[in-house]
Amino acid sequence: MEQNVEHPRNDFLSSPRQETDDIQALRIILRMAEAVSQCISQEKTCKCIMDIFIEDTDFENASILLYDTRKDCLRLTAAKGFSEIQEIPHKQSYRNNLVFERDEGIAWKVFGSQTPMFIENSAKESIPAKPGSKVQPCSLVCLPLWSIGVLNLSSSAPRTFSPDKRRDLVILSNVIGRLLQTTELHEKLHASHLHLQQLVEAKNSELHHVKNELSGAMAYMESVIENAPEGICLLDSTGNMRHANQVFLSIAGCSLEYIAGHSPAKLFQDKTDYANLSNLLLTGGLARLTDIDLLRLDGTTVPADIFLHPLRDPEGQSQGSMLVVYDLTNQKIATEKLLYIEKLSALGSMAGGIAHDFNNLLTAILGNAQLLAMEIKDQGALRKVRNIETAVNDGAFTVRRLQTFTGFSQKLKTRSQTSNVREVVKDAIELTRPKWKNESEKNGIFINTKLDLHDTRPVSMHPAEFREILTNLIFNAVDAMPKGGTITMQSYEEDSHVVLEIEDNGIGMSKDIKKRVFDPYFTTKDIGNSGLGLSVSFGLIVQAKGTISVDSNEGKGSTFRIVLPISGTQEVSKAPTAESSETQPLKILAVDDEKQIVDLLTIMLDGLGHKIVGVSDGQHAIDFLDKEDFDLVITDLGMPMISGWDVAAKAKSRKAGLPVVLVTGWGAEYESKDLTEVGIDAVLSKPFRLDELENIISEQCAGKN
Repeated sequence: MEQNVEHPRNDFLSSPRQETDDIQALRIILRMAEAVSQCISQEKTCKCIMDIFIEDTDFENASILLYDTRKDCLRLTAAKGFSEIQEIPHKQSYRNNLVFERDEGIAWKVFGSQTPMFIENSAKESIPAKPGSKVQPCSLVCLPLWSIGVLNLSSSAPRTFSPDKRRDLVILSNVIGRLLQTTELHEKLHASHLHLQQLVEAKNSELHHVKNELSGAMAYMESVIENAPEGICLLDSTGNMRHANQVFLSIAGCSLEYIAGHSPAKLFQDKTDYANLSNLLLTGGLARLTDIDLLRLDGTTVPADIFLHPLRDPEGQSQGSMLVVYDLTNQKIATEKLLYIEKLSALGSMAGGIAHDFNNLLTAILGNAQLLAMEIKDQGALRKVRNIETAVNDGAFTVRRLQTFTGFSQKLKTRSQTSNVREVVKDAIELTRPKWKNESEKNGIFINTKLDLHDTRPVSMHPAEFREILTNLIFNAVDAMPKGGTITMQSYEEDSHVVLEIEDNGIGMSKDIKKRVFDPYFTTKDIGNSGLGLSVSFGLIVQAKGTISVDSNEGKGSTFRIVLPISGTQEVSKAPTAESSETQPLKILAVDDEKQIVDLLTIMLDGLGHKIVGVSDGQHAIDFLDKEDFDLVITDLGMPMISGWDVAAKAKSRKAGLPVVLVTGWGAEYESKDLTEVGIDAVLSKPFRLDELENIISEQCAGKN
């Protein structure tokens, strides 16, 4: 590869097109899925994939080697370089007939073991030279494509592949493998159909020449058609349907009487599709349309591939034609499921990182809200700050659920699993006040709340989850009352359960909407709404062994009825108490790559009477540990260059027994683990409260002063 290619590539990558690796991976998946839907052959699909990788990644060269079962080798099928899309002299060329024999090179090693290989610098880890190859990379990624072949991505300069980058590339290779398998099946399907056509025409010829066996041959033909797994319909010379097998009638959802004597156009939702099919038949011996909607008798549609080809006698005279239908319903379901799984995998990885960043933001909000509350004397303002604290704690709990869902947490830990219905309802009313009161009244809409809450025993649900459910229901009620109205909430005990009814006098729901209101992604709102609010609420209530139902009529409002089991244990709220032995002033080193977190820790710890050295760089923390003595180290985990593990190791080597507290947005992953072997004595999850910080310092330093 010519060295002058590197500068245009860097200029190209520094443009505003740069995106995060995760979003880039999602876009590549979507582009590949679209490309596959437009390509029939496997070779064309491979070339489209190469175009996508060169256009949407920072690799200079990309190639696909497919396994040749007859020759037992890996054969170059498609290759592309970055120079081919830029005005660059001496563009990269490739050896089109490049072949890797069994056990030859890295490609066979990866294909045989189905294990990806990442070589960041050929100077440190050699890349075997391939005789005749036009590309000699310095860095290489070789990824298995299931049983199909391998994908090669390379650059002329050394590269570093982060764990996230490696994970995304492996996900993409899995998707490509599946897509190429699907394309291979399409090719086999096409070949099978041509073979079927040849069988039918051959049998017609045999029947013409062997008239004495006409009766038996006709019976055989009928058996072939009737027992074929595809839908087959025979058309006469005028183009009208005369006979169809049972599979065809089942796909169309009709009887033979419904179609006999009619043009197949009546079965096409878009009538121009059949006109296009007939026109294609005039230009060749086979007409094909893919992914066409066939119209069933009941008005529903079926996705299908359609083939139409002429039937001729040995003299070449037309004997009509044959319409063959392949039902794509199951194939579409399987494809959509595969894409859904791959999207979930990519989204799960992104969600874990988002949860970590969100915890950092919540830490700054919660900590500053607590510090602000300590200075406020006005009770009204203090109540608003307390609402912020409650919302942040609920947000932190939601993030923990997100981490659990995406696999970043072994088990969701909560301080409380019971809720006082009256208190949670009042919290939800207060938290949503800006929506149902302030925002509505600004638009000239007046909404009132009416509470009839009896004293009930606690229910078995975490308060944060309960508040999330009520917030969703209140917001829905507000949206259902565009001209204003009243939200009424009533609670009472019934047997061993607590019942909470949320009623509005809004526009209500139709029977169809009421049936689907708890379905995921169903929404009657604009496109910006996810349609997950009531679905998530339904899941949380079922998880708590409760039920939720809705009673509604159009124009008469809606009433949601939540039934939750009464908790078997009564939770006793405990007021914070001071420790019997106060911790003496300590010298503490606090390190976090987020400066606002360092500032927050400094203010908090200074208020507790400790001397603080706060830094936002791991290397500075190492330098301070070399020249100063500390009583405690508080460190973040994920920091550039020098991580929390490195800081902990340095602290332990500098002073045996020096307590190290890990403060991290990944806390849910590490809370239940013993990290003493890596120098961590305690874990404090973000966002944290001032009293939690004070308690963990007391636990780690008790008796050391």
